[in-house]
Order: sequence, then C-alpha cells, then structure tokens
Amino acid sequence: MKETKVKEFKNFSDEAFTCGWDGVNITLKPGQSLHMEDWKADHFAKHLVDREMYKENGNRDDLNVPSTRNKFLVQALPVDGEEVDVSEIIDKNVKKSKKTKKVEKEAEFEDLD
Repeated sequence: MKETKVKEFKNFSDEAFTCGWDGVNITLKPGQSLHMEDWKADHFAKHLVDREMYKENGNRDDLNVPSTRNKFLVQALPVDGEEVDVSEIIDKNVKKSKKTKKVEKEAEFEDLD
C-alpha cells in the first residue's frame, strides 16, 4: 500500500481562509495551521498564495513569478522536518471522535438450528 505523507498547512494571512476538496470546506483562522495529506496541503497553499499575491499586487499576471510565489509558499507550508504517515493522524482522530456504544448481539434465525 502506498504511504501517504502529511504536511502542515498554515493560514499565514491576517484573515480567515476557506478552501475545499471533494465538497468539504475547511476554514482556518489567521495563524491557524492544520496537518493534512501532502497533496491537499499543496492545493490549499496554491489558493491561499494566489489570494494573498493578488491582494498585494492587484495583478493576476504576477501570480506565476516564482520568486514572489516562493516567498508566500514558505509561509503556507512550513517545514517541520518530520514526515508522518497520514494513517497515524487518521487513527488518532478516529479514536478521539469515536463514541463507543454497546450493542447487544442478536442471534439471527434462532429457530433454524
């Protein structure tokens, strides 16, 4: 099975940032960060960087200037030096959110012995 890597995505701007994937929107407050799959973090960073570059320059033609993009990207994708398997993060979150409910087991077709 292919290992999925996790990256930290940070809203480095001074206003809330909302971005979505597969119909699910995620909003981050200014300065808030979140660990997510690396490809999704790259997607979110692209949109945040585009927004901030456009606010700064007011010109969409400048969005592809590598030196300017990189200045913003390093803020949106801070490197902590540690790569983590996404399944570890998911397992922790599932365990936290799972509420155990005791269900009595019903015998199916009791009279068919």
